[in-house]
Amino acid sequence: MACRLGPDGPELVVDLVGPAPLRIEAADTLARLARSMGPTARVLAMAQPSPAANDRLVREFLAAWERRDTAHIVDAFADDGVYHSTPLPPIVGKEAIAAFVAGFEGRPPGRLEIRNQVATGDLVMNERTDHIVLNGVPVTLPICGVFEIADGRITAWREYFDLGPARAAYGLDPSA
Repeated sequence: MACRLGPDGPELVVDLVGPAPLRIEAADTLARLARSMGPTARVLAMAQPSPAANDRLVREFLAAWERRDTAHIVDAFADDGVYHSTPLPPIVGKEAIAAFVAGFEGRPPGRLEIRNQVATGDLVMNERTDHIVLNGVPVTLPICGVFEIADGRITAWREYFDLGPARAAYGLDPSA
C-alpha cells in the first residue's frame, strides 16, 4: 500500500490479492478511507486475480463446453488468445476461436471430467478425461490442459492428448 499525491489530490494505491469477497470488502474499506483523506482523494485498487479465481474460471469454462455455450466459451478468451490442441495447428485470436467453437454447436454435448486441477499465479493445469461423441462413436480422451490467464481472460489454452481415439472414430488409422 502506498499513499501519493496525484494530479487531483492524494491517492491511495493498493494491490488487492485474495478471494473476491475479501477484495470487495477491502475495496469498500479503502473507499471510506479515501473519502476521509479529502474530497479529491482516489483509491487505485489493482485487484490481482487469485489462483482460486483462475481455478474457478477454468472450471466454469469447461462446464460451458459441456453445455455447448459458445458465447461463454468465446468470452473467456482474451482478444489475442490462443487455443492449441497440440496434435493440430494453433487457433489464434478471438474471431478464429469463435469460428472453431461454433463448429461444435448442434453436436452432442460431452462430459469433461476433471480428475486433478492446480492453479498458481496466472497458470491453471488440469488432468481430464473427456467423454465425447465423434462421428457417432463414443470417444474417451485422457487430456492434460494448460491455461494461461491474464486480467480474468484465457490468453493461452494448450491441450496434450493422443489423437488416435479421435482418428479411429472416423475410421482412420489411430497410429498415423
